[in-house]
Amino acid sequence: MFSSIAAQADIPPDLTDVNMVNILQDLDAGLNSGIFYSLLHGVYTGFIAITLGNILMNKSQSTGRAMVMVIGLLHIFTTINFAFNWSFICSTFVNYGQSVWTRYLVAVSPSISVMVMGATSLMCTILADSTMIWRCWMVWGRRWLTILLPVVFLVFAMVFKAIAMYKQYTIPGEGHAFYFMLYSCSVLATTLWCTSLIIYRIIATVRAGVGTEFGLRAYRHVIEILVESSALYSISLTFYVAFYACGNIALNYFDVLAAISRGIAPTLLVGRVAAGHAHPDDSWEGSVMSSLRFEGDQSLISSREDTATSVILDLEAQGEINDEYGHRAWMGSQGEESIIRGNDLEAQMERQDDDPNVIVIVPKDL
Repeated sequence: MFSSIAAQADIPPDLTDVNMVNILQDLDAGLNSGIFYSLLHGVYTGFIAITLGNILMNKSQSTGRAMVMVIGLLHIFTTINFAFNWSFICSTFVNYGQSVWTRYLVAVSPSISVMVMGATSLMCTILADSTMIWRCWMVWGRRWLTILLPVVFLVFAMVFKAIAMYKQYTIPGEGHAFYFMLYSCSVLATTLWCTSLIIYRIIATVRAGVGTEFGLRAYRHVIEILVESSALYSISLTFYVAFYACGNIALNYFDVLAAISRGIAPTLLVGRVAAGHAHPDDSWEGSVMSSLRFEGDQSLISSREDTATSVILDLEAQGEINDEYGHRAWMGSQGEESIIRGNDLEAQMERQDDDPNVIVIVPKDL
C-alpha cells in the first residue's frame, strides 16, 4: 500500500488551492497534536509515579488491588497508543515526506498503526468508563438503577467503535465517520450521566451533613468534587464531540486531551484514596432521603438555635449586672431578703448582726 503511495508523489493537477490549504491544516494539526500528546503523556506518567509512590508509602490506607490494576492497565494501553501514534507521525512526515500529497495519502490511508491505536483507545475507554460507573454505583449506595443507562451507553459505544474500526480498515473513506460520531456520543452520554449523578450526590450529602463530621469539612474544596466526579474527562470529551461534529481541526487537540484525562481521572481518585483524603465508601450507605429531609429539619434547628441564643443573652445580661454591682452572697435560703450596698459599711455590720437573712452586695474593687 505504501509503495503505491510513493508512486503517487506528484500532486494531482485538479487539486484546488482550497483543498491544498485544508490538507496543510490537517497535517499541521496532526503533527502539533502529536507533540502535545507527548507532553501530556509525560505529565500522566508523573501522576502515575506519584500515585504508586503514595500507595507504597501509605500502607495503612486500604487501596483495592483492582483499582491499582485498572490505573496500571490504563497507563500501559495509553503508552502503547502513544507509541503507535508517534510511529505513525514519523512514517507520515519522515518516511513519506516527499511531498504534501504523499503525507496526506499516508495520513488518510488505513494501516496497522491506526488499528492498534483504535483498539487501545477502546480498551482505555472501557476501563475508564467502568471505573466511573463503579464510582457512581458506590456513591449512590450500590443502587443498580442509577447505573443502568451508563452501562447500556457503554455497550453501545463498544459496538459502534468496533463497526467504525472495521469500516475504516476495509472501506477507506468517510463511511466510518458516522459510527465514530455515534461512539463518541455514547461515551459522552456515559460520562455526563455519571458525572452529574456523582456531583448531585456529593452536594446533597454535604448539605445533609451540616453539623456532622461528613459535612463541608469533607468536601470543602471544589477540586475534590472535580476529582471525585471525573469532571475533567467529561469536559474535555464534551469539547471533543462538539468540534468533531463541526469538523473543526481543534478536535485533534481535544482528542489528545480526552485520551490523557481518561487515564488521569481514575489515577487521581486512587491517589486520593492512597493519601487518605477520599470520602469513606461506607459513608455513602445512608439513605438518600436524609438529604431530602434537610430542608424540613431547618425549622427545628433554627428554633433550637434561637433558644440557645436567648439563654446566652440572658447569661450575658446577668454577667453585666454582676460586673456593675458586684455579686450576691446568700446568708440564708428562707425568710425575708434585705439588700445592702457594699459602700455602706456601718449598716452592713449592723444588719449582719441583727438579721441572718441579709444579702450583702460587695463591690468587686474592695
